[in-house]
Amino acid sequence: MWSVDGVYAGGETLHEYKVKWTILAPGHAQLPDTRRRESLRVVVSRWSAPDLARALGKLVGAPIECRAVVMMIAQVFGRTGMSETTGVSIERTLVLLKPDAVTRGVLGRIVARFEDALFKVVGVKMVWMDADLTRRHYVDLEERQGTDVYNVTASYMQQGPVLALVLEGVDTIKAVRKMLGPTIFPGDSPPGTIRGDFGHQTKAYANTRGRAVANLVHASGSAEDAKREVELWFKADELFDYEILAEKYAF
Repeated sequence: MWSVDGVYAGGETLHEYKVKWTILAPGHAQLPDTRRRESLRVVVSRWSAPDLARALGKLVGAPIECRAVVMMIAQVFGRTGMSETTGVSIERTLVLLKPDAVTRGVLGRIVARFEDALFKVVGVKMVWMDADLTRRHYVDLEERQGTDVYNVTASYMQQGPVLALVLEGVDTIKAVRKMLGPTIFPGDSPPGTIRGDFGHQTKAYANTRGRAVANLVHASGSAEDAKREVELWFKADELFDYEILAEKYAF
């Protein structure tokens, strides 16, 4: 499996012109100059990342990871995990279906919502969180919200197993959190969101009783959080690169 550190593109589209691609070995990245950057922008704006990966793979005679193409494009355009070209921002995020979702038997219905939205599950496992994993996952919760909030949250998350997922798709971090709802409180989340459809507990109710918010799902809040959380919960060999039919339409 090749990794892409740099690409030289010299045409508008792979259909209309002969495009010269130079695949550089890891550790020898060479970013295109401004002219080549504009050429690359045109190419990636008309091709999905999987299509680009497949085309490059044919040229070099070896499979190329779709993620490597996206990371290279993001590097060329000067951002981490994002490119200036609309529709070429494939990300991975951690999603935890919490103990209330597990014991209520709604795992399949919630995962189906993500798959219906064309997100790809690239990692999955069931884990019963212990004190150490809870502390490493909620690394700054006690500092931000106090010991009482941390203890209530830890007790809630350790009362039963959780289902951990890594989802992959276009702008996944933002899109998944949008699906959950604008707030952690189900009672304040509108119908149509996962928390709004599967719960109704309000902020006032939780606060007055000093209990955790049973809000079913956790999702990474930023690119930095997603990177840290995915690496915390999954080893590299527990994440899988494969194609789904929906990539034709979503990726």
